[in-house]
Amino acid sequence: MNQNNQFELSQVMGEQFKFSGKYNLKSLLMQLLWVIPLMIGLSIIYNYICKWIPLAYFNILGTFAYGILIGLCGYVAIKMSHTRNKVVLTTMMLILGILGLYFAWIFFFVVQLKLTYADGFKMIFQLFVAFDMTSNWFIKGKFYLWRLPKDVQGSWLYFLTHSIEALLIIGVPIFSGRLLNSREAYCEDCQEWLDENKEIIIEDVCDKLWPDLTFKEQNKFLRNKVKNLEVNELLTAQQVQDKDSHLRCELKYCNNCKKFAILNVSRKKIFKKEQEAFNKKFETETEQEATIVAGICIPSSILKNIINNKNKGV
Repeated sequence: MNQNNQFELSQVMGEQFKFSGKYNLKSLLMQLLWVIPLMIGLSIIYNYICKWIPLAYFNILGTFAYGILIGLCGYVAIKMSHTRNKVVLTTMMLILGILGLYFAWIFFFVVQLKLTYADGFKMIFQLFVAFDMTSNWFIKGKFYLWRLPKDVQGSWLYFLTHSIEALLIIGVPIFSGRLLNSREAYCEDCQEWLDENKEIIIEDVCDKLWPDLTFKEQNKFLRNKVKNLEVNELLTAQQVQDKDSHLRCELKYCNNCKKFAILNVSRKKIFKKEQEAFNKKFETETEQEATIVAGICIPSSILKNIINNKNKGV
């Protein structure tokens, strides 16, 4: 590792990448200027879907899609504001999820009572009026986003489904936002997200290195080698087709400085077995897949060898 590289010193090479925890609150709040109007538009579409498609199953799928889109908006806002703090990320997604539920309630009345969108926008800022209408309709069994049978409205199932819907609208953005963000990494030197990707499929070297070990044991040994940055076998391995037994190496790195990279390695092994039936011999194939490492930091020296193709294969 280059001792003069401040960023590499802040990350432990051979271990999983960790965000610095930095964020800019002003920049993050500025992103809400486009996120909130977009969420309002999504809530209107969501309510029309629940109204026009009188099937609870499609309404539930609509709720999932609504939550995922909210999470996607939050994820884009996090990236654009250069937020590298998981607590801030989770808090942001929680707030957006609560707002998404609130907007869904507001525009339920707009759609059902055929109010104007201007009335809906006014109601957003009239919290007590909105909650008063929601509670009254809810108690009477008239408040529903999912199209439930009439005999369900007002029963315990009615309250349960609304609780599930609320949890989905709030929880799905948190889950989807964190999942998308977990695939990212950030270069503190260049103040940019890692934007370059390189994927190489190479021959499975495990059988050559440890021929007497089982599939799981080989994976464990290979994982230790990668974490110890002993990757000469990977650098000299031949490239193969996806259909063959292979190791898939995925790199994400900063194209500006190329000082470090995030490495993911997965393995697919094809087991071939010869069988006989009705006096005929034939060969069967079974596959096993495993993740070897995910999000491991590798130093610039290894990255440069890969990018420049100095070694055969990778």
